Amino acid sequence: MKKVLLGNNIQKTAERTNVDTGQLASTDLEISETKTNIEFYLGEDILQGEKVPFYLLWKDNSIDKIKLQYTGFKSIVRLFNVNEYEKIDGGAIIRKEALKSPGYLGGTLSTATATALNESPSQQACLVIDIEYSNGTSISLKEDRILHSARAFLINQPSPISVPIKKNQECIKINIEGAASVNIDISQLKGGLELKLPPEVLTTMERFAMAVIEGMEILKKEYPQHSELLSLFKMENQENKSFNQLMKLIQHKMEKVKEDKGFTEALAYVYVSAIMEQQKVKDSILIPMFEYLEAGATTKAFLISPFLCVAVPKGGGTLKCTLRFYDLLRHNCVKPIKIRTHLMATEDTLVPLKELIQFSRGNENDNSKRC
Repeated sequence: MKKVLLGNNIQKTAERTNVDTGQLASTDLEISETKTNIEFYLGEDILQGEKVPFYLLWKDNSIDKIKLQYTGFKSIVRLFNVNEYEKIDGGAIIRKEALKSPGYLGGTLSTATATALNESPSQQACLVIDIEYSNGTSISLKEDRILHSARAFLINQPSPISVPIKKNQECIKINIEGAASVNIDISQLKGGLELKLPPEVLTTMERFAMAVIEGMEILKKEYPQHSELLSLFKMENQENKSFNQLMKLIQHKMEKVKEDKGFTEALAYVYVSAIMEQQKVKDSILIPMFEYLEAGATTKAFLISPFLCVAVPKGGGTLKCTLRFYDLLRHNCVKPIKIRTHLMATEDTLVPLKELIQFSRGNENDNSKRC
């Protein structure tokens, strides 16, 4: 049986013929023809916990059997264009007669979420597709991938810390390992200093929200058929739903009304006009937010509430809070980190947490530096 390996590198395992005469070997012809007739795709930039698409396209009708074999992935979620297939350990076998139509096989693979948070943030995975032809030859296609996540370690927690924060002052430092972006949610612990938004940000958000609500009321009169969706935007009678549930419901209903161009344009205008009417939205929220996102591009670590501050009274107090880390799929990817440190102040002050807690990105191999 002649066999060639295709993928990032091509290796020939069949012996070449006619080398001495300088003629093109039959194996070379098979490789060239296979490259032309087969397209193999596997999704890239994969987060742990993500579903990964793949597909195989071909022009040759002499394929008898296709074998899928994966490592590092969790399971095959679904196969497309297939009536039935044989399950095997770490893969599946699809025979020619099981294909609904020739020339295409697609599917999705699942990956495990980062539950073992003490392990490496990068996991190796690969998908191998073995194809057998009716003439007895076979080829093997292989694609390697890295499944990304992130880990975080508290490497510095000085106490006490004097506030306001001065330039080059030593602060709380957290190092993040891995390539995945992380969003950080900070929650106050019992007995700790109060976490709150600055008055100017809170006032601006309240005025913006009122302008949006007023706009929604006008839309309800103009588009009564979409009243249910508009009530969701206003969060009316939604006390029993979580924020994620509410967002999914809004997204689902928006899909149903997207063909109503007049309504969708009017809905967008409500938000645009609310921003335009409130100059402080631009100055107090939008511009600082863009600057914050730009500054965090290197570390790829972003506070979910970047305006959140700790209220430090005159004489100081103890900051007690928990940091929870999520990837872009909203999966926990890092063990929660608890912060407990004393803050000293000569007068009442609000200290932005984004100044008090600093994030770095890299491999912090010296465990002695971790708190």
